[in-house]
Amino acid sequence: MPNEETFRQLVEVAFDASLLSEEKRQPKFRIIFCSPNELADTYENIYFNRSIRLIQLDTGRTFEASELNRIAPAADLTRSLICVYFDEDKNFLQIWGLLDMGKNWWQFIQHETEGGTPPPNFLCIASTRPGELSFSLQGDILFSVNKGIMSPPSSDNPIWVGPISIFLAASRKSLYKQVLKELGTEKWYEGDDDYPLRYYNFFLERILYNVRNSAHGGTIIIVPEEFEFDDPRLTDRVRLKYTTKFDCAWDCLFRSLVNESRYYDLHSSLCDDEQECNTDVFKQYVRLATEKEHLDEELQDIAKCMAALTNVDGAVVMTTRFNVLGFSGEIKDVSPTLCNVVDALRPRREIPIETFGTRHRSAFRFCSNLEDSVAFIVSADGGVKAAKREGRDVLLWPDINRGAMGL
Repeated sequence: MPNEETFRQLVEVAFDASLLSEEKRQPKFRIIFCSPNELADTYENIYFNRSIRLIQLDTGRTFEASELNRIAPAADLTRSLICVYFDEDKNFLQIWGLLDMGKNWWQFIQHETEGGTPPPNFLCIASTRPGELSFSLQGDILFSVNKGIMSPPSSDNPIWVGPISIFLAASRKSLYKQVLKELGTEKWYEGDDDYPLRYYNFFLERILYNVRNSAHGGTIIIVPEEFEFDDPRLTDRVRLKYTTKFDCAWDCLFRSLVNESRYYDLHSSLCDDEQECNTDVFKQYVRLATEKEHLDEELQDIAKCMAALTNVDGAVVMTTRFNVLGFSGEIKDVSPTLCNVVDALRPRREIPIETFGTRHRSAFRFCSNLEDSVAFIVSADGGVKAAKREGRDVLLWPDINRGAMGL
């Protein structure tokens, strides 16, 4: 960790750089505070490690906002870190290289892979939005600073706990039961029985990540699984320009979980030294492994396809079973008397809805008028808010991005 004065310089330069633009591009970056020797000690034979690539500069560059802004486009923050350390001989901070680690960590935190290599255990400072910085060690977020407010990582993501999680629970449980019935078992795995429930949440988070990454923003409204696009409860509240029935996600989730169970059961048995492996068993293993790869890719494509619908102005409406009922939805002027939403993390704090844009206000009013619904609102700058009515209040989760991992 840097000393106090060095830390102050790192923060000031990173903050200033986050407010600049280079050729009309908003910089997004991750810097890591370590020296070449410290990094080499962490990764033995770093130059020969195929999963890690280091681009070391012959001459270090002064660590200042304009220089950080210029080099940031060369270091895609989803895979690369800008290496900075304090040169004691020259008595200043300098940029000395770029560390490319590949995308597997980014894919892991978006639930696209089952594992990933985290950044090395040195202080990292990242910026994905103007004026916002996050501080982490080895991929674990320590805290974030936004608009002068320091926030710890949130441990109460509404997808996982609270009213929104309860609203999604019936469909999560339905997926779990459908998978166990197909497998002919009463439990998924001893000690990890809730994995199919988490898998459901992972897929929803993956959709939201893809919307966020589009940098366009959008609104996703989720209604109960029995809704159809012509249900009066829906048509009275939103005009869907494009109605549809895109429901392949549920089947893919189901097939993926069934395959994963069978694949890992067979994988475990093959790892047993006493288990004999004949040709038929090996063929079955190869078939399941190939199917697993295809299903992983299919789920990834479906999530991106669903997220892309938010690029058309208007709301995307889907059920809790991920059946897309329509998109480019114009929310009608329902609940015109709604004036405030309540901060779900600080229940006594009411926020006037006039402080939000049209997209947010429309989503709040929809939730106010239909208690059996949830809205996720993604800003163009990447923030993800969630809203749901509880009793007479519309609760707002201001930013569900701030988890324990991520950028």
